[in-house]
Amino acid sequence: MQSIVVDTGPLVAWFDPNDKHHQRAERWLKRYGAAFKRYTTLAVVTEASHLIDSVGASAALLEWIAAGAIVIVAVDNADLRAISARMLRYRDTPMDFADASLLWLADRLGTRSVLTIDERGFGAFRLAGGKRPLLELQRTD
Repeated sequence: MQSIVVDTGPLVAWFDPNDKHHQRAERWLKRYGAAFKRYTTLAVVTEASHLIDSVGASAALLEWIAAGAIVIVAVDNADLRAISARMLRYRDTPMDFADASLLWLADRLGTRSVLTIDERGFGAFRLAGGKRPLLELQRTD
C-alpha cells in the first residue's frame, strides 16, 4: 500500500457538501482511496476544522480520523527548524505551517504523493532532492 499525505482542501471538501471540490474529492476517495495509507499533521486537521462550515461536519471529520481513516503524525520541537526553513524558502508562494508540515511529512515517509486542491502552491514546492510532489487529486485516469 502506498503512503499519501493529505492537505486541508480535500478534508474540507469531503466533509462540506457545499464545497466546490466536494464531488471531485469524493470521486478520488472512492476510486483511489483504498490504494493509499493516508497521513497528515495536526496543523492540517486544525486548519480543516476551522474552515469546515458546521460544528457537526467538523466533529464528523474528527470521528472519521479517530476511526483510522488518516494517521496524524506528530511534529516535534526538533522538526520545527526543518519546517520553518521550508516556509522561508517559499515565502513568495506562500507556504504556511500546514503546507510545510505536509512536505516535511512526505519526506519523512519517503512519498511524493500529496492529496491537495492547492495546485499553485504544491506545484511550486519541492520535496527533498528537488523532487516534485505528485498531486494525486489531479489524476485523470
